[in-house]
Amino acid sequence: MRTILAFIFSSFIFSSCTDNSDKHIAAYKIADEGFQQSNTWINYNNNQLYRLLEDRLRDNKTKLQASIWQPKADRIRYLSTGMVEFIQSLKQELRSEANGGISAKNEDWMKKESISRKVFESKGRGGELYQRLINYGDSIMNVDDKVKVKFALGLGLFSQGFDIKTHSASDFTKKYFENMPAMGAILLLSKFENNVRCVENQTVEFCLNQIGYLDGVTEGYCFLLGQTSTCLRAGEILEIDAGMGAYTTLPNLKLRFNGKSVLLNENGIAIYKVKVPAKPGRYRIRVKGEFTAEDGKPVPISKTVYYSVVE
Repeated sequence: MRTILAFIFSSFIFSSCTDNSDKHIAAYKIADEGFQQSNTWINYNNNQLYRLLEDRLRDNKTKLQASIWQPKADRIRYLSTGMVEFIQSLKQELRSEANGGISAKNEDWMKKESISRKVFESKGRGGELYQRLINYGDSIMNVDDKVKVKFALGLGLFSQGFDIKTHSASDFTKKYFENMPAMGAILLLSKFENNVRCVENQTVEFCLNQIGYLDGVTEGYCFLLGQTSTCLRAGEILEIDAGMGAYTTLPNLKLRFNGKSVLLNENGIAIYKVKVPAKPGRYRIRVKGEFTAEDGKPVPISKTVYYSVVE
């Protein structure tokens, strides 16, 4: 089987409730931490895809096709980096409006709706974020006609209930940031960053898959791991996907999740589902396995998945 696998994190969807109690602010903070871990992990895997593209560009057998698609992937990286940097600047602006509260032990600033209101309504950052997300999506689609066809149903930058064709910038600001405490706004920004990194992952993987694979030679492997969420409520289902991203052919891969063996499906992916504990807190699942290299020797692999349970 010939495949390149990449993983995408489905986002944690939190309640639209704007209760600013300590309990809800704590839940926002836990969820935001989960998103940050997710974003870091997706970014790591995106870099693995870029590395594979660069390897294809250096190989005589694939450099012709790679010379077409690697620059397109670089364009996607440039656009995505710029979008992420803007989102992170909005987080910093929220913190700056707290007048130093971010560095103080008193975290009352996190509950203040006035901070979000000033940044996203009075300063117009909500409308600016909305327009930048639209421009980002359009630019990604215009990287190549094949990308436009592949993702014709949408990139998933906004929630399914928000149609940019029928909603304005003011609708966007009202839906996402009206009466939102500062910590809730930071969490929402992490969610949008997660969306951007997932778009980058999907479209760069698509570029990579347009390059022909080498016949008869396996140059290297990359162990990829994905989970549906890094922050869940008690009793929800956590799903983990795992597989090998290979330069050419998928090796004989065996995987264990917390010691339980899981077989690969027809796409070369092991899917592990587990009901999360009822008690709030941070948990981890160890994923171990091995694959057989071309010399016939087993190669061990391991990673740890972290997730949080909130009330």
